Amino acid sequence: MSSKQGKASLGVLPEQKEDYSQYEESELRWDRIIPAGIIILLMLIFGIYWLLAAPDAATNTAKKPAFETTSTKLETTTDVKKIQVVESHKAAVIVEERVAPIIPKQTKQVEQVEQVEQVEQVKSKQKVPVKQASTTQPSPVKILDTHIKRAQLSSNLEKGMPVDALSAQVIMSEAGIIKVHLYTEMTDLHGQYLFHEWYRNGKKQARVKIPVNHKHQRSSSSKFINQQMLGDWHVKVIDEQDRLYIQADFKVSSP
Repeated sequence: MSSKQGKASLGVLPEQKEDYSQYEESELRWDRIIPAGIIILLMLIFGIYWLLAAPDAATNTAKKPAFETTSTKLETTTDVKKIQVVESHKAAVIVEERVAPIIPKQTKQVEQVEQVEQVEQVKSKQKVPVKQASTTQPSPVKILDTHIKRAQLSSNLEKGMPVDALSAQVIMSEAGIIKVHLYTEMTDLHGQYLFHEWYRNGKKQARVKIPVNHKHQRSSSSKFINQQMLGDWHVKVIDEQDRLYIQADFKVSSP
């Protein structure tokens, strides 16, 4: 048999004149449907679980800072209380340390005030103010010798100098006692003795001896006068030969 007889010649296939698809039978592939259904079911379960779990996680996340904040507040409050206790303890210690030295100082100050008041009371008794009837009246003191440079009646002396000049009319104080000073300044009488003599209504009440030891000297004498010693007063300054240097006349009357 030749090679030409072994080959088949193929031409164009004839066109299909009828539709056979309507006669095809459908076959369900359960080997694919069941796994796909299981997968879909698992996906639904996972989605539902995720939806339910998400709010719980958000709630827990929101609540957690509040708990931490409360805890922090409690710890802060506890720390503040501890600090307050420590600070109050320190304050107590500081107060005790400061108060201790203050008490003696106050006591000393009170004692000093009491001493000053006592001194002032003594001074007030010694320095009884003397009232004058008028300051326009002429001086009650007369200088009768050139060796006397100054002579003055005063209610008090400070640092050896008169604080005021009394007039011829002197008013008794409300305390019922006054002190009158006769202040003098002299020169070129050193080596002599001068005498201050105080008279009330013509009767001698006191005699004060004053030695003159300096060329220029200041000297004074004084007399307490109470309610029973009202009247006319006369003071004179003389030497051992009864030479008259100063005389002063004044009247003490009740207020």
